[in-house]
Order: sequence, then structure tokens, then C-alpha cells
Amino acid sequence: DRLLHLGWLRPTMRGCFRDIKPTADTVKPPLRIVSCIVRRPCLTALGSVTLAILLTFAGWAYLLRGIGDAGWELSDILPQQDYPVYHEISQQTDAVLMAMDRSEENFALRTRRRALSARFTAPSATTGAHRFLSSSGVQHLERAAARFDGADVGRAGAGDTAFERGRELSSEQDQQTESLGDAIFSFGAREDEGDSFSEAGLAELCRMHVELMETKDYDQYCLRSGPGFEAPDVGVLPDATCKAPLTPLVFFYGPPAYDPASVDLAIFDVPNFEIIMEWQLRSSNTGNATDNAATISDENNITVTEADYTAVNDLRLQLSPNGAIGKQWSFGRTRCGEGATEGQETAKDAAAVKLLVAKVRGSKALSDSQTGGLVNFFFDSAYGEDNPRSRYTRSFYQFGAPLAGFDNYIESGLKDDQDKLVTDWWKEEDMRGLYSKNGRLSWNEIEPSAIITLGDILLNELLAIAIQDGLLALFPIVVVFLIVWLHTGSLLIAFATLTEQLLSFGAAVFFTAVVLQIKWLSFQFFLSIYIVLAIGADDTFVFVDAWKQSFYAGTEVNRNLATRMSWVYRRAGLAMLITSLTTCAAFLATAASSWQVPDLQLFGIFTAFVIFIDYVLVMTFLTAIMVLYHNHFEMKPGLCCACCGTADTQQGCRKGGCDALCASSSKLETTTAVAERGGADQVAKPRLVTFFEDVFPFSIIRRPPARAASVVIMLAVLAPMAWQASQLEPQKDAAQLLPDAHPFQRFF
Repeated sequence: DRLLHLGWLRPTMRGCFRDIKPTADTVKPPLRIVSCIVRRPCLTALGSVTLAILLTFAGWAYLLRGIGDAGWELSDILPQQDYPVYHEISQQTDAVLMAMDRSEENFALRTRRRALSARFTAPSATTGAHRFLSSSGVQHLERAAARFDGADVGRAGAGDTAFERGRELSSEQDQQTESLGDAIFSFGAREDEGDSFSEAGLAELCRMHVELMETKDYDQYCLRSGPGFEAPDVGVLPDATCKAPLTPLVFFYGPPAYDPASVDLAIFDVPNFEIIMEWQLRSSNTGNATDNAATISDENNITVTEADYTAVNDLRLQLSPNGAIGKQWSFGRTRCGEGATEGQETAKDAAAVKLLVAKVRGSKALSDSQTGGLVNFFFDSAYGEDNPRSRYTRSFYQFGAPLAGFDNYIESGLKDDQDKLVTDWWKEEDMRGLYSKNGRLSWNEIEPSAIITLGDILLNELLAIAIQDGLLALFPIVVVFLIVWLHTGSLLIAFATLTEQLLSFGAAVFFTAVVLQIKWLSFQFFLSIYIVLAIGADDTFVFVDAWKQSFYAGTEVNRNLATRMSWVYRRAGLAMLITSLTTCAAFLATAASSWQVPDLQLFGIFTAFVIFIDYVLVMTFLTAIMVLYHNHFEMKPGLCCACCGTADTQQGCRKGGCDALCASSSKLETTTAVAERGGADQVAKPRLVTFFEDVFPFSIIRRPPARAASVVIMLAVLAPMAWQASQLEPQKDAAQLLPDAHPFQRFF
């Protein structure tokens, strides 16, 4: 009572603590629209569906009308076609970019990105072509230009002898000397303190490497050295046709001439080692050791002995690309002592290799050299003398074109054919099994990741994921369909519900593209199909439940079908209208509040149209279907339960069994006719319906303590949800396209 004296709380609390008096329904005359639907249900259903289909086709046709004739591509409608894409707001459609632009800690990264973007924008006429060509393409053009026999390439034009000769040469490529693609692998120890170059790790790396290199027809797809690019002979597989892949295994396996344990590591400790090594790496090293030692001493005001100079120089020569160590690291080939290299190479002392690599990594002069670049490529940044473990490493396998039977990898048709050949070969030989989680190799110590740019392999991987996700995306649609079928007991109503859901999604494009002239699409708009799945199913449940309630509403409500359907129309239609409008308002509010993110703006507008169109279809198409269901199917048994008996025996049959199923609809009494003659009193309501219609509202919730308890419970549930919502943050990571376990995703 004290609460009721608080003035403004009085109207609010009165509903919670005062008794609620039931109101009586007044039977109103039939609605004109309902009378029309009852008289012409087939015409109404067909007309509403036809109109929705026409709107769908018109919207998509208008959106895609320029493709082909105007030279558009399908991708033009996705990135804001007919939209100010260069406006500052438009360029912030990606949540990742927005988060980075708003983040102070990413200022340096953002600056570098913009500088790099400016560097590759509007290249000059003299450097643009060279800048954007691949390295292999540049080399090929340079080789072709060098064979012009002194012709003036700069002045050559179409029809000119030099020009025609250059075009001819550019279309004649040596077999497998141009880049066809790459297989790039990244390996990581499974344990945080693990080492990819442990005994077990090296064994797993070798197993994959050997199987890949000895795959059938590998030499018909690998990259070969072109004219003028032959690698030096390192003593193992000197006649190999393929270029040596980049692999850290060449550090641990090699011919007898390669002996990392023979390197005198004490040289790294000679006085002024860094100064001497840096001078030797940047100098031509002409003159004798005595003079050079004196030069270094004078330039740096230090004392360098001839012996120290000679020792450092010997180490430099060993580590250079022509030395015993550097040659193996730069150009080495290995099969880990197996297969074709059996007896030609042996496993080296892994501890000696790691210590030598750590010494090279620890020397700034060597770390910045070509040899140090190889070390940095294969050993992770944490590797060093104090941490002789490299958790991560990588390898790089190159493949070449044109393949056998093709003369170039330039023409579009020939390029596509070769891409298909190498893609088929990769699949037929189960190359994916080398690095996938459930492949033919077991990875216990380290975990492989991969990115394959060969042929259409990467595209096929993405398509396979898309197909799998697409099938998963169909799962909610099937589940909703089955739930509607189970709840209504009618396959016809379930199909009608799915139809109005899909048509509302398609017809909404007409209103956004044609009416509002928004001629682009955002990827988020596909999410609206799942929203309308839930709302459309809920509308069907509300409508069907109101229909079932009308059976028990009395003889006046059921005096004819038009009156009964009007009662349902008013009762369910108003409830659905309110929920549909509030949902539309929520998505329009999303659009209004997302003025900086056009993708979300379109999503909000599009979804609002989808929800409203779904409501219109429920009030027209679904109503007509309900009339057909009432006239022809409501009193018939379901297909799965009909023929367990006959109408005569009534042994476990539903609604007359097979006799009723096969009987003409005109011979069966409708539910409206049964209710009109008072037969509803003889049909018991389901227990769940009785509880929520009679017990819950009039025996439980009408009591003030129960209403107060329900408010408290709802607030208790709402509080943690509100707290969780307050913890939401903008997306700061790039969108993940693949599952976590996918080898490509691990590589990214």
C-alpha cells in the first residue's frame, strides 16, 4: 500500500499488485479482405506469390542490368556500386580498419601502410611496368630484350621488326622456367618450449620433404633453372632438373665436404671480430692480409693482427655462397640421406649445426649478410646462443611453367589448361595428405601450416570450405521447416512458411535497389535470411495458435469460416503487426546509428523491408493457405499415421485412417462446422495448451506475488545480459575465412 502512494509509480505498480479482470471477446462482423480470401483462397495465394516473385526478379534484374552491356562485372555490385566509395566515411566500412584507425598503438603500422600504398599508386610511365611485374616476368622480358641484337626497343612499335621479334620471343618460354606457383610451408613445434629441429622434429620434416620431392612426376611440374640462372654444383644430385627448394634440412644433411663441426667457433671470439668481418664483407679484399689488417687498424683506431685478420677471413670464405658451408646453405639439395642420395650425404651433428647458426645469428655483421639472411629465414627470431631452439621454421617449394606440351604461360587459354593440369596432379597424388591434420603423415612433434598458390588449389580449398559452410547454412532452414511441420502438424503449412520466408528475402531487393536506388549489396545482408526464418516461423505459430483457439471460442465465432478467420485475423494480425513494426524499428535504428558504416546501414534497411514483407505475406498468402488447409486437409490424418487401421476397426487410427485419407474433402465435416454445432466441448484441449490458456493466466500470474516474482526473475536474467553487452568491442582482427585447424589458416 505504501508503494501505491508514490504517485508516478501508482499506475505502473497497480498492474503488478491489483487483480486483473478478464475481458469478454465481442464477435465482430467479417472483414472484407478476409471474406475475399475465404471466397478465393487459390487466387489469393497464387496472386501474392506471383507478385513476390515478380518483385524479386525485377529487383535483381535492375541491380544486375548493367552487367555485360555496360562492361560491369559481378563484383561491381558488391563494393558500393553507384556509391561515393572514395568518401572518408565510405572507406571506413571495414570494422578492422576502423579499429586500427582509432587505435593509437597502431599509428606506426597505419603510417607504414599509407606510405606503402602511396608508393604503389600511379606509377610513372618508365617504372610502372617493371614495378608491377613478377620477378620471373621481369627476368623473362629482360632476357627477351637482350636477344634483340641491339635493336632499339624503346622506339619499336607494332609492325616494327624488333617489336614483332620481341613479341615472338615473349611467347616462347623454356619449359618450366617461369613461375607456376609455390607451396609455402610453415612449421611450429606443438609445445611452447619445443624445437622444430629436435631429433623427432627433423625426422618429421624429412618424411614430408622426401615424399614431396619423390612424388610421381614431380620433375614435370617443378621449377627449373632458366638460361643464365643455373645453380652451382654442391655435390648432391648434381644432375637434378629441378631447382633446389628452400628448406632448413640442408643445414642438417649434406655431402662429406659439408662439415659444420669443422668450423673453428673460437674465431668468433677474436678481438674486434665484428669490425673485421664487417670490413671484409663490404670490401673487395684486394691486397694481402698484412696490408688489410693495417688498413682496418688505421680506419678504426684499433690493433688488428695479421693472424686475426686471416682467421676471420677464412671463416668468411667458409660461410660465403662459394664456401663449403655457405654453398650448402644457399644451393644445397637433400633427401635426408634417403632415396637417390643414399650414400652421397649424411646427417650432420645437429648440436654443432645449431651452435654455428647461433654464432652467425649473434654476429651483427654476419646476420646482415646473405648467409645471415638464410639463417634468419629458417630460424625464428628467438633463436640464439642462450636459446638454441627454434620453435618455428619454414620451407619453400617452387613449381614452373610452361609444362610439357605447352610453349608459354602467357595466353589465357593455355594458362588455364596448365593450372588445371597441376591442380589435378596435386589432387591425384594426394599432396594435401602430406600436411593436413588427418593426412597420410603423422605430425606429433611439429604442426605444419601451408599456403599453396599453385594452379587453382587455393581457390578449390576456399570453395570446399564455402560449400561446407553452405551446407551448414542450410541446416537452420531445414530445422525451422521441421519444427513448423511438427508444431502445426501440416506439411502444407510448413512449405507455405518456408515459401513466404524466402520470398520476403528476395522481394526486399526490389525496394532497396529500385525504390531507394541503393545499387550495391553488402555481405551482411545475407544474414537477414536467418532473422526472417525465426520471425516468419514465429508469425506462423501465432497465426496457427490463434486458429486453434478460435475452435474453442464459441458457436458465434464459428458460425461461418469468414467470421472465424476474421476473429483470427484480428487477434493474430494485431499481435504480429506490433512485433513486426517494433522489429523493423530496431533495424532502422541500426541503420540510423551506423551512419559511418554503410554496410551496416544497408543491412538495417534491407532487413527492415524483409520483416515487413514477411508480415504482408503472412496476412495474405499464409491466410489463403490456412483456408485451403481448413477446407481440404485439416480433418484428414497425416501420411505417416493414416494407414495403421481403417475407419471400421479404429485400431490406433487417426481421424479415420486410410478411409478418411482417401475420401473426398467434401464428404468430411470441417472444424468450423463441428464448432458451430457445439462439438468443441467434446474435444479436449492438449494439456500444455490448457496450462498456458487457463491455469497460468488465471490461477498463477493473476496473483500479485506471482507477478512480482516474474518481474524479479526477468530483471535477474536481464542484468548479466546487459553486462555482457557492455563488454562488446569493435572487431580488431582480420576476418577468418577458414577453420582454425585448416593448414592454410594456421599459415595466415
